[in-house]
Amino acid sequence: MMGLSGKKKLLQLLKIASVTLGVYIIFKYMLPVILPFVLAYALCRFLYPVACLVRRKIKLPVGIAGTLLVTITGALALAVFYAGGSYIFGQIRKLIVRREQYSAAAADIFYSICRVVSNFTGISFENVSDHLGQWLGQMITVIQEHWFEILKDHGFPVIRGIAAFGIVFAVALLAGALLIKNKEDIDRHLKQSEFFWEISEITAKLCKATWCFFRSQCIIITLVAVVCSIGLKLAGSEYAVLTGIVIALLDALPVIGSGTILIPWAIIDIFIGNYKAALILAVVYALCAALREVLEAKLMGNSMGVNEFYMLAATFIGMNLFGLWGIILGPVGLVLILELLRQLKERYKM
Repeated sequence: MMGLSGKKKLLQLLKIASVTLGVYIIFKYMLPVILPFVLAYALCRFLYPVACLVRRKIKLPVGIAGTLLVTITGALALAVFYAGGSYIFGQIRKLIVRREQYSAAAADIFYSICRVVSNFTGISFENVSDHLGQWLGQMITVIQEHWFEILKDHGFPVIRGIAAFGIVFAVALLAGALLIKNKEDIDRHLKQSEFFWEISEITAKLCKATWCFFRSQCIIITLVAVVCSIGLKLAGSEYAVLTGIVIALLDALPVIGSGTILIPWAIIDIFIGNYKAALILAVVYALCAALREVLEAKLMGNSMGVNEFYMLAATFIGMNLFGLWGIILGPVGLVLILELLRQLKERYKM
């Protein structure tokens, strides 16, 4: 016979497993459907107090004020996306136009590496360059032969994702405006529900956690991008800002990090004798690692009320379960699981 203590432990394990499975099912299968309305709720929570202020100041109905505020917010977001996209594509276009110059620079780097390998191993320069050149040629041939499959596997999903994001964005703006207009009626109906206070606590906790996460990541990514851009400019990079943004976005991924680009880049600079640039890149990498280590624990872990080790584990598990979206869904899911378990514990005590 199982004792009382054993039954309590089993019940606790069942609660944890059930809540975790429920959150996984919601994120995996329901979130793509309800995502526009989640964003609409976030817009409403952010803009409704402003709409009420506008109503008090200039006697404009909340519905009209909310629609104007949502329209302005959407226009600002589109302007930011357009400006950022134009700059990035302009840099890429510039890179394509000057591809011959960079091909020559790449060839110089290749021969410098071959000379270093030849001096280190004692193998003749011709043999090293022939073998490495043959290996690179085979790799380029494989890429050229399978470029359509690579595009189909990686490029087309990105295009579909951008199109889907456009639809979600438009629906979220429309739903947000309607939600602001009808918020008082919706609140009145929700208060009649038996689970109103539980839902209110969960949504408040999730909004706080999501806001803390986005605010923390935006601050960290911005600072890392600034540090990388300045460092790369000092190292002589012509595309310092574009590369700095890419490195900052990679740095947000817990497994990849800024070292994926900075460390090989520094090693190549050492091979070609550009020791000053290699030292700058090493310092930039150390600063990026220190910034993320300090700020992530300070801004995200403390603000969300969850230990930073658990946040890292949740991010890594989320990426394995949901891909890149897991960077967001992992930490938010952890907060949701903990809040649901807390509420179950309170209700169980009662």
